[in-house]
Amino acid sequence: MENYRSVERCIAVNFDRNVCKQAHIGQISCNNNIGTFVEAQDRCEAISSFSHETNHENEAGQLDNHRNSTSVDIEGPLFPQFDGAVVADSVIEFAAFCVSRVISTTSRNRMMKCRQSEKKHHSDRKLNYSESKQLEINENQVQSDAGISSEIEESAKYDEYSNFSVDKQIENEIIEKDADEEENTRVGIVYLLKRMKRAAGLRTTELLQALALIDTISRQSQIDGIFELNKNNIYMVMLVCVMIAHKSSCDKPFSNGWWGRQFGAALPTLNESEVVILKLLNHNTSVSVPTFERYRKAIVLAEPQMSDNHF
Repeated sequence: MENYRSVERCIAVNFDRNVCKQAHIGQISCNNNIGTFVEAQDRCEAISSFSHETNHENEAGQLDNHRNSTSVDIEGPLFPQFDGAVVADSVIEFAAFCVSRVISTTSRNRMMKCRQSEKKHHSDRKLNYSESKQLEINENQVQSDAGISSEIEESAKYDEYSNFSVDKQIENEIIEKDADEEENTRVGIVYLLKRMKRAAGLRTTELLQALALIDTISRQSQIDGIFELNKNNIYMVMLVCVMIAHKSSCDKPFSNGWWGRQFGAALPTLNESEVVILKLLNHNTSVSVPTFERYRKAIVLAEPQMSDNHF
C-alpha cells in the first residue's frame, strides 16, 4: 500500500491560466471528460520536524541552525498533514447527504427559473394578444365600453386562476420528483464512496479534499455558467476528484488504469474527464489548511460519534 506523508508539504504548482473555457463539458456524466493528470511541478517538502536533545544548550543551537537552514519563505498556503486514517461510514453517509442536497437544490432552482421564464413569455404573448384584440374591438366598435370592460375582467380572473393552478401543480411535481432524485443520488454516492473505501482504502483527508474540489467547481460554474453539477455527472466528478486528492496525498498513487478497472470507467473517458476537471480548477488542485479545516468541522466533526482519532 501507499506510503502517506506525515510531514507538512508545500507544492509549487505551475499551470497555464489561459486554458480554453470553451471545452465541451456537456457530456461529463458517464461521458465525463478527464485526462492524464498533469502533475504539479516543482514539488517540494517543507520539513518541519527535528529532534530535540534533552540538553537545553544543544537544543538552542539546533533551533538556530534549523531556522537558518529554512529561512527562505515559501509562497502559497500551507497544506494539511495527511494521515492514514480510513474514512468512517458515518462520514461517508453525511458527505453523500450534503452533496446530493446541493445537487437537488441547484436542479430545483434551475427548473424554477425556467418556469418563471416560460411564465413571463406567456404573459408577454397574452399582453400582445390583448392589445391587438382591443385595437380590433375599437376599430369595429362591436361592443360598448361597459361590455368590453366586463369581458376583460372576467378573462383576467380566469387566466389568473388558471395560471395559479398550473404553477402550483408544476411546483408540487418538481418538489416530489426532486425528493426522489435526491435520495437516489445520495444512495449512489454512498455506494461509490464505500466501494472506494473497500478497494482503495479511502482516507478521510482524501474525501475532504475531493469535496473541497467539487465545491470549488460548483461555485465557479455558477459564475461562468459553463458547467453544472448534476445527478448524471456527479459520480464521474466524484471519482476524478478523489483520484486527484489521492495523487496529491500519496507517494505511490494508483494509476488511472487501476481506477478505471476498479470502477468500470473506460480509460479514455476517465483521462478526458480528468483533463476537463483540471481545466475547471485552473489546474490548481491544492487545498489550504483553513479550507481543509472548514470541511473537517462541517463534515467530520458534525458527526457526534466521530473522534479526533479519525483524522
